Amino acid sequence: MRGNQHFLMTFFSVASITIPSVILSVDLSLLVFLFFSGMGSQLPDVDIGWNYSAKGKISGTSAFLSKKGSHALNQYFGRVLWLVGQITYVLIYLPYSLVLGLIFRRKWDSHRGLFHSLFAAIYTSVIFYLLITIILGNFGVANVSNIASVISFGIFVGFVFHLLQDSLTLSGIEWFSPLSTLKISGNHITNSDKGQLIANLFIVYLMLLAIAPSVYAFVNGINYLPALLDKVYILLVLGWVVFMLTKGIRIRF
Repeated sequence: MRGNQHFLMTFFSVASITIPSVILSVDLSLLVFLFFSGMGSQLPDVDIGWNYSAKGKISGTSAFLSKKGSHALNQYFGRVLWLVGQITYVLIYLPYSLVLGLIFRRKWDSHRGLFHSLFAAIYTSVIFYLLITIILGNFGVANVSNIASVISFGIFVGFVFHLLQDSLTLSGIEWFSPLSTLKISGNHITNSDKGQLIANLFIVYLMLLAIAPSVYAFVNGINYLPALLDKVYILLVLGWVVFMLTKGIRIRF
């Protein structure tokens, strides 16, 4: 899938749960989690190469976020993405892929290869947790462990959403590479009109799911939100199940 679809599907999926939760609990750490889940949705594709990780930009979002929203996204989110992309490429992707490629005699720099796996998601989030803990700890920041946990778990969730989305493409991914060649794939063709239409309709569905419950609760009373949140969970899971079924998901060994 395209980078903008990875971001939008992940962001709106996570937002559908976190935004109502923030309204109910006033827990702003959930917004940090949402921010970095969007960040994590871009990181697996650093295996495309240095140029991709260095661009710090998500194109093709204006149709969903408006031109101003898309500009703001790339102006602020893009700057952090550039930094996180550099860290991921140099300190995480290169050592991880080179070492595993050598040990398991696998091509280390292939797209949707070694770095598109659950192990890479875990490894990436752990390294970010350690880096954040060390850096913030040296500056004497309070609650370093909690901050690092929120950020690294957000990155992990975004990373896993990316893997889920790429599992629906024709090439698919090996979730447990390099220990297993089990591959999950579908029939999504990134550059096909039909594939883009279905993906974009699903993004609209997720966007409505992220926005509508909170708007309804503000208009009719905040007391409606807990009950609506329960329904959002169900609609989110059902939406993903239907979307995956339209992509003809299959498992190969």
